[in-house]
Amino acid sequence: MAGLPSDSGIATAEIDVIAERSLARGLTAALDIQHESPQLLWFVGGNVTWHGSHGDITQSRLNTLAG
Repeated sequence: MAGLPSDSGIATAEIDVIAERSLARGLTAALDIQHESPQLLWFVGGNVTWHGSHGDITQSRLNTLAG
């Protein structure tokens, strides 16, 4: 993921919402989060602790989340 150092130790995944539309919509439905694109979901211990879209996704936000 852009914005995180490759040696951060933070696992990332990217979903191509065009090619994997049903997966993207199923994930956000299961999590009770409105689907947006672009969108970042931040998990800690298997739970979403933050989610945002568009202007909410900043380098400063990533730095804060990554601690």
